[in-house]
Amino acid sequence: MKKIIILIFITFCLYSCNYFNAGSYPYAEVYTINKKESSFLNDIDQFKKEHPEFIVPTKYNIRDGKNSHWNFISFYANSKIYCTWTREAVDSTKTDFAFIGIYKNIDKNKDYIEINKNDDEENTREKKFFETKILNPILKK
Repeated sequence: MKKIIILIFITFCLYSCNYFNAGSYPYAEVYTINKKESSFLNDIDQFKKEHPEFIVPTKYNIRDGKNSHWNFISFYANSKIYCTWTREAVDSTKTDFAFIGIYKNIDKNKDYIEINKNDDEENTREKKFFETKILNPILKK
């Protein structure tokens, strides 16, 4: 009986690992950028000046800004809000840039979807869109 209880407990612990991940953004798609964070943030600002359609409308009350660990930056496209953060990488000459999630249905119930939580076709499509329309143009700065 003791072995069965231990086996059930171990199974539960292994199964629950899918629901309890370490860190605040365990599913984030993190890109390492070969620039200092301040320079990369300037590139993002320049991108938004050149492409104001990516600026989140003020009516959604989502603003870019610094937290104790991250600089949060949001982009607006296809009636969705693409949420990201930056932070200085371990090598201070580089920046970690993370795509963390998307607000969908923002004019209705504002669903939030974490990127990479479900490895499905929609996740792949959203990452490709983000990389093509947002990340790559910023990297060309």
